[in-house]
Order: sequence, then C-alpha cells, then structure tokens
Amino acid sequence: LQIAVFPNPSQSAIYISNVQKGQEILIYNTLGNCLFKTTSEESPFPVDITLLPEGVYIVRVDGIVAVRFIKTK
Repeated sequence: LQIAVFPNPSQSAIYISNVQKGQEILIYNTLGNCLFKTTSEESPFPVDITLLPEGVYIVRVDGIVAVRFIKTK
C-alpha cells in the first residue's frame, strides 16, 4: 500500500490518498503519542489538522504504512 499525504507542509488540512474505505487512520506526534484516530471513508481522505500544534507528525494507515507530514502556522 503506497499512501501519500498532501499538501505537505500544511496549515489547516491534509488529504490522504490511496486509502480504502474502512481503513484505520492514526496521527502520531514525534514522541509516539496518538493524537487522532478515525476510519477512512474515501480517497483522498480529508483530515482537519487546525487543532494540532506546529510540528512534525506521522500518519499510519492500518498500523503498518507510515508517512510524515509537517503542520505549519
């Protein structure tokens, strides 16, 4: 499974492409804390990141695929 996160970096929302309906999507900070968890509905799947502080995050799909993204001001 090859997923992509765009735009990267982003201020308010990211889109996760190549996900299947029903896949678990988790967002972690660099300390390994899970900050967001949901189930995908469509591809590309939109995720609102406005409440996340500025920094680097990791998106995991079904616990195996990981992609980094950057949240900016």
